Amino acid sequence: MKFYKKIDYFIITGILIGILAFGVLYGYSTLDVSYDGWIYHTYASESDVIQHYAGWVNYRNSPWDFPIAKASILGEGGTVISFTDSIPIVAIICKIFSSVLPETFQYFGIYILVCFVLQEIVAMKLLSLYTDNKLFITIYTLFFVFSPILIERSFRHCALASHWIILFSIYFLLKSRRDNKIRWFGFCLLGLLTISIHPYFLPMVYGLFIINCIEMIIKDKKNTIKIIFGFVGNILCTCTWGYIIGALGSNNPVADKYGFFSLNLNALINPLSQGYDSWSIFFPVLPQILGNYDGFNYLGAGIIVALSGIIVLAITKRKNYNKVLFRIKNNFLLLIGCLFFTVFSVTNVVTLNDKIIFEYKLPQKLLNIFNIFRASAREFYPVYYLILLSVFYIIIKWTVSNRKKFYLLIFLVLIQFLDLHNIIIDYFTPRDPGLSFAQTH
Repeated sequence: MKFYKKIDYFIITGILIGILAFGVLYGYSTLDVSYDGWIYHTYASESDVIQHYAGWVNYRNSPWDFPIAKASILGEGGTVISFTDSIPIVAIICKIFSSVLPETFQYFGIYILVCFVLQEIVAMKLLSLYTDNKLFITIYTLFFVFSPILIERSFRHCALASHWIILFSIYFLLKSRRDNKIRWFGFCLLGLLTISIHPYFLPMVYGLFIINCIEMIIKDKKNTIKIIFGFVGNILCTCTWGYIIGALGSNNPVADKYGFFSLNLNALINPLSQGYDSWSIFFPVLPQILGNYDGFNYLGAGIIVALSGIIVLAITKRKNYNKVLFRIKNNFLLLIGCLFFTVFSVTNVVTLNDKIIFEYKLPQKLLNIFNIFRASAREFYPVYYLILLSVFYIIIKWTVSNRKKFYLLIFLVLIQFLDLHNIIIDYFTPRDPGLSFAQTH
């Protein structure tokens, strides 16, 4: 009964906060599926959402084909809508029921709302691994549901707003540690959803999955063969479904420029993104170079203040050294994974502000593989959310009273919202509805 009460609280509270956060940021006009005028007046300077919508419209008007997510009337010979970022799994479901849907129909508003709700629910489940205090959990989840990187991607690259996929992967990894049981079905489902939503999440999900499997092998070497077969089977399921929908095995457009859309070393403290001069009222905008704009990973003043305090205490309190070393030892593989995500995101063209610090050559065969995920800075997202999770863990384990922890959490949240309030107000400002897609095409 305690288990079900806990789940009910997370689901109900998660739905309420997710809906409220979405409304605070965007209002609710985008939830009208028959209204598509807002798509022309997006929440960023890029208009990629028009491409996403056009992919869906052409897919809907195309006859069923193979792969099943192929819009045969789009381009010469047709185009798989994975390449238009039209969220194939949603498009496929909507196409099945196309005959009963309105003539003008867009699902992107509802999808982003679902992303916010799932983000909140899984963030609550994550934080519950470290405390039973529902008040602390509820307060701190605001950092996840109002995450700058989530807000920035929503309605700019709708599929890439599916950050709940990353949070679920982290949750399955940490939950498996506690129970000594790999979440095979959970990771399998995430693999299928990831290839059906956006392939850029695949390295994130499978990177964390690999860490999970290696940790379980180290704990119980007798199950090595079983774990390896389970992992391979999981990959085969994902690849098979990817082939069926066309995300894999189709004529993927040639990608290059790995090293161009890289993660600038100032990304965590730089409040500059595509379309916005500044996300912060406290921190100055720092210069960028190349395609660093796609590597927006600003933490927000609340988290930066918390991290700064944690670092100072870790350095000045010698008694904390043993604790730090213990946590490093217990999370060694996860830290190695974070290092890999970071190095891949930074790329072989290392940038700081508007300078290229140094550059090194990669073998062409390796570069061809990396070019598949050329917008490499996105692969830093798991590290970003692990930083948020680590800050919460340290606060919860801090040997002070719950009252002081409560005041600290409230203070950090207020600093975060004060820092981001201009962006939140600007996002909520109603967009000029303009003409609908149907009226202009």
